[in-house]
Amino acid sequence: MDVERRLANLEENMSIALGRLNAVHSLVVVVARQLPTDVAVRCASAAREAASRIEADLVASPLPESMILEMQRVINEGIMVLDAAAKAKQ
Repeated sequence: MDVERRLANLEENMSIALGRLNAVHSLVVVVARQLPTDVAVRCASAAREAASRIEADLVASPLPESMILEMQRVINEGIMVLDAAAKAKQ
């Protein structure tokens, strides 16, 4: 397989993967906003606790820094959505 074709396949696969990831992210946000208040509060608390452990694992991992930063950003965004879901129903 020539380089141009391989690059085109990689770009297509990356687009598919990003599309799937964005769909899952959107679905999680919608679900989080529908949670009962007490569940949203518990989920936000658990996510905050898990974020610390995940961050420690990420720092020790060989993943690229850009990937680590994006994972941390998305986790924190999820926590913000859960917090907003908990506050909106109080």
